[in-house]
Amino acid sequence: MHHRSHACVHAIALIAAIALCSAALAGVDAEIGGNAKVSGSLAPEGDVDIFRFDAGAGSLLSLSVAAKKKAPLDFTLSLFAPDGSLVALDGAAKLIDKGKKIAVKKLPLAQTGSYRLEITATGTGEYSLKLKASPAKTITRSIALAAGASGEVTVAALAGSSLTVKATVPKGDAALPRVVTVAGIDVSDLPGPKGNQHTVKVALGDDAGGDLSIALTNTAASAGTISVATKIKPPKVRKLKLDVRGASRGAPDGGETVLVRAVSGIGGVVAIDDASSPIDGVLLTVPPGALTGPTPISVSTADPVRLPDRDTQQAAGEAVLFGPEGLEFRSNATIVLRFDASSLPVGTDPLTDLRIVRRSASGATEIITPTSVNVETGTMTFQTSGFSTFMPFVPRGSPDLNGSEYWFMGFAIELVPDQTAASDSRDRNIDMTLGSVTLGPRGERRASSQSSEFRSISWTHDQNGIGSFPRVESGSGGDLGEWDYEPDGQTIILDFPDESGDSASALTVSEDGAYLVGGAVGDNRPGAASIAIAIRKELSPTLAALAGSYHMGGAEIAAPGDVGVGPLQVSLSRLFGELTLRADGTWSITLDQRVSEFVPGSDFTTTKQRFTIQGSVRVGTGDDGLREGALIFLEDGDAQDGDADSFILMPGEGGRVMIGSDSIPLEDGQVIFVAMRQTVGASKAILDGVQRLFSIEFEPTTYETLAPSIGPILIGDFSLCGNESVVEFDGRGRATELDFLGVCAARNESDPSGIAIEVEGPLFDSFAVKVSSNGRFSVVGDVVVGAVVRDGTFFFGVNDPKNNERNVELIFGIRPPPLALVTKR
Repeated sequence: MHHRSHACVHAIALIAAIALCSAALAGVDAEIGGNAKVSGSLAPEGDVDIFRFDAGAGSLLSLSVAAKKKAPLDFTLSLFAPDGSLVALDGAAKLIDKGKKIAVKKLPLAQTGSYRLEITATGTGEYSLKLKASPAKTITRSIALAAGASGEVTVAALAGSSLTVKATVPKGDAALPRVVTVAGIDVSDLPGPKGNQHTVKVALGDDAGGDLSIALTNTAASAGTISVATKIKPPKVRKLKLDVRGASRGAPDGGETVLVRAVSGIGGVVAIDDASSPIDGVLLTVPPGALTGPTPISVSTADPVRLPDRDTQQAAGEAVLFGPEGLEFRSNATIVLRFDASSLPVGTDPLTDLRIVRRSASGATEIITPTSVNVETGTMTFQTSGFSTFMPFVPRGSPDLNGSEYWFMGFAIELVPDQTAASDSRDRNIDMTLGSVTLGPRGERRASSQSSEFRSISWTHDQNGIGSFPRVESGSGGDLGEWDYEPDGQTIILDFPDESGDSASALTVSEDGAYLVGGAVGDNRPGAASIAIAIRKELSPTLAALAGSYHMGGAEIAAPGDVGVGPLQVSLSRLFGELTLRADGTWSITLDQRVSEFVPGSDFTTTKQRFTIQGSVRVGTGDDGLREGALIFLEDGDAQDGDADSFILMPGEGGRVMIGSDSIPLEDGQVIFVAMRQTVGASKAILDGVQRLFSIEFEPTTYETLAPSIGPILIGDFSLCGNESVVEFDGRGRATELDFLGVCAARNESDPSGIAIEVEGPLFDSFAVKVSSNGRFSVVGDVVVGAVVRDGTFFFGVNDPKNNERNVELIFGIRPPPLALVTKR
């Protein structure tokens, strides 16, 4: 029975915020024995955890599964017998189904062998499992035997059990029983029968369990019926306590791999053979005699190991935890670990440069040199005397981007002053580029993998001051120009065509090559600012893999209202909130929004609101006119925010970050969206090193002109600025050096809450930062909110819509590769 329950501000603010913070599914497949307590989690929705246990026929199974911490889980349990048939749970002496908790008491098991329990649920969250399979203590069988004949009866017992077999005959029966073998063990040298009964005792080995045969002979001259009563003393099994939660296995968002198999003293192999797992191909070989007895061996994903010297070392693959952690072998075990060839820096030789770092339970690290490396299979082999977390690494360098595919989003604003009214900005141009690019070998021209869409909005006035919206222009791009690393080894120049021809962006590369952030090259026009972001594509996204909760932020520039004589109105909007994407193709968003509007000749007006919208989502196939792999969000019903919402988000690898815009260009503005998967486990320590920030800021303002050399560009009713800054953190995640428009910052050691940057300079104030456990940050006393990915490689921020500031700023940041380690051609 399948049982289902029913029931800028300033960019410095972001730096301080980051200082405090720090997948297809493979799932759980664990052999837990017959007595276990498990802490687990189900994420994303549709995740299935599998638990295996051995039990003999006649055993009584009791189990309970319950949601933890008010997790909104509605469980479905499926129990499969050794022959693969579904076991009806309502055959238990007692069955409780409360939706968020299912309990089964004394369910008789009819078969001997390995049972499989599958747990899934509607909703996501953590749960607890308690399971105990109590074997039958006495099994009685009977057999009729002719004079001098032999026969067998079958009983079930766990490996390592002690059996007392007593063969008797009813009173008055002439048969004389003799036990010959028990589970293949010859008992002929044990004491013989006494009268008309024969009792023997045997102990099973660690490899002898399941359905066991007891052979008997009727030594009498007459036929008769023999009764065989077997008392079973199972081995003393210590309750297994197992934590398979994603947060404990390096995957708080789901997508963890946990494989647990029992290995005996004769040795064995535990292998991950699952193409959907990030650690597919990892293999452990335990030699005979390395273990003293049966041991549940686990192989699982894990948190990345902190390398001894992050300035010169970087990860080259997934961290893998072999457990039980701290276990020591009598003789070395052999491990085959995977390395990610795509993550190796430019110029790396895997045969000579690969190493393994081992992190013990105490946190101590040890460097291991592999005994062999197979470049074709992407594996490395080494030996170990015990269990810990292991992770491959190489010397740091610039990522090899050859063949990488990226989603690209560019956003540019230009103010063009005229002479009709004291250099006010009668013309305002907004251009957005959405598309995808493929980077071929360095220096080689490579076409984009998809057509790129260019959206251009121009708000113009003629010499008489009459305003107009000409139209929304759009087009598609062609080939990309050549690209290569700049001498710093951190930056690439990427040619990207726009509606007026070719343009180039200088993009800083993240240390893992997954993100590119920057802006236009050599654009020093006093009324122009731009920002660009590219994220490495999720090549085969599925809604199941992308399902989850995301922090979402964005900004919009528009020119609402009637167009008449005089400068146009300017409306700036920023948004921040939460996106929930479900595996069934539905979504919902709750956003805070603040709109600041400047009407010439009037004061500023502001509107704040919180709204919720929902709808359905589908994945573009390319054949439907939509970009393959892009998510198209369609709204159901009337929009609570007053607009008809339809937008496109393009997911990066692993579904950690998505970027996009409204799917149909608005006639009076453009919207940028960034969504980042909510997470846990962000810490200050992972931010040790250099971070680079890029920001673009725009603000409606009064008519005045400032020289660009002393502040943001301000012409007419717009002000713009585009900034880049660098911050360096020490091992505690504290800012030690900041380069931002010539302003210095120092850490405040006395602040008990974490980081508080005191900024030297007349333009800035001190501020503090708070970071939640799910990776969201906010700046106390300032207006930045945002989110950071769990490894600290990428982050974004926008102005807090709840704050009264009228300017809007988008901030992106990445951890770049080390300076000048790339070999130029």
